[in-house]
Amino acid sequence: SENVVELAPSTGMEKAVFAFLSDKYLSLYNGSNQAGILNLESKKYSIYGLKEPEIAKDASLYEGNLYLLAEAAIYKYPDITTGGVQKRLWLGGLTEGNKISIVVDGNIYVLQADGTIVKYFKAKEESRISLNIKIAENSKLLTNKNSSYFYLADFNSKRIRVFDKTAGSLVLTFKISQFDSIKDVALGDKVIYLTSGEGQIWKISLE
Repeated sequence: SENVVELAPSTGMEKAVFAFLSDKYLSLYNGSNQAGILNLESKKYSIYGLKEPEIAKDASLYEGNLYLLAEAAIYKYPDITTGGVQKRLWLGGLTEGNKISIVVDGNIYVLQADGTIVKYFKAKEESRISLNIKIAENSKLLTNKNSSYFYLADFNSKRIRVFDKTAGSLVLTFKISQFDSIKDVALGDKVIYLTSGEGQIWKISLE
């Protein structure tokens, strides 16, 4: 089909664990030492080797900066979409709790397995809320700066739970029954995109 156009012949990576879409870039990250950046305007694809790599439990991209959640710290690769490969320690000493997911909207939120979301700003803890639910390891927390909600995707139960960002109260639950498994999930503008284990892409309207 003429609607399907190859943008890059190869990602140059054995696997891309994380993918992030912004207005100008499609960014891929392999969870440790490589990032692939596709400029959607120029169609130029570049692959970068990240210095002092860490094994990421989860990662989030915000305003061109990559934030990764390691075992006991949060690291930042500033300006990764334009070739930034130098790692910075954003916050260390995170020894409390089993950390599952990270998401950034200007603040940084870290989701723990007991359902606690810890909010950080300028590398200091600001507040905590509890979702009053145990979190499965295979879960992902989503939000953005324009949203009043957290979206918790549980890949095992095929549910997406919507929580109030301030109070932590459950607002809505989406039950996914159209396919066998969820492979990944991304939050767009009033829409959630899901990829299935069968390779399909689905969307959930949030309007």
